[in-house]
Amino acid sequence: MGSGAPGGASASARALQAEAPGDVQQAQRDYYHRNRDAIAERRRAREAADPAKANEARRRAVDRARAAGRDPAWSPTPDQRATYRERENEARRLARRRARAGLPERQLHRVHAPERRHNDAAADAFFAKKRTGGEIARIRDQDESTPPDLVHAWHERSENRRVAREILASAEEYFLEHEVELRARVAEVSRARFRRGMLPLDVYTEPRRQALEFASRGYLRANVASPTSSLTVHRWLTTDLAQRRPDITL
Repeated sequence: MGSGAPGGASASARALQAEAPGDVQQAQRDYYHRNRDAIAERRRAREAADPAKANEARRRAVDRARAAGRDPAWSPTPDQRATYRERENEARRLARRRARAGLPERQLHRVHAPERRHNDAAADAFFAKKRTGGEIARIRDQDESTPPDLVHAWHERSENRRVAREILASAEEYFLEHEVELRARVAEVSRARFRRGMLPLDVYTEPRRQALEFASRGYLRANVASPTSSLTVHRWLTTDLAQRRPDITL
């Protein structure tokens, strides 16, 4: 009985496939969509366990598709291309905003299920380990309090960076809303200075400097976001100068 059950189930499946192939394919698609995360995780685990075998399986699938007259190279639809392009553009916009705000690049990376399980097991083993009296004493000896002057300096630097980020974010928002007005005002003042024999203003950096000055009003630590205070502020001020668009004229 036990050895005959699998064969009977296989025969029933083949019979159902022959009678109603559309229903079987729809059931397979429904199963995949219900369990696609688990299926993808199992596939990644198999590929991570034996990459050579996974590559060989891909090659065999390509050979079967070519032998059947199908194009093995998958290409996205126009709607999918538009979606991918929008995601890439949004990622680039986010990277530029993070750079202007002085934030580091995104450093997150994907960790597959086998590595996550290994890390969880290692962490559980580390924290469940029984510590000897000597180990506990060494750990306690390392817990020396930080000198107050270092703590104060750290708080000062953190507060300065926070204020600078806040001012830059306000300056960016103000600049985007009033860019045309700022550039027109700078161009007008530059022309007047030139007629009086004076050097004109820098039409690339001056509009942003005025936006930064406006955003700094009311801050007791406004000097932390001055044009010479940090490289982050300097990069924001010279954003347009680095691009050097030829359409900015006096």
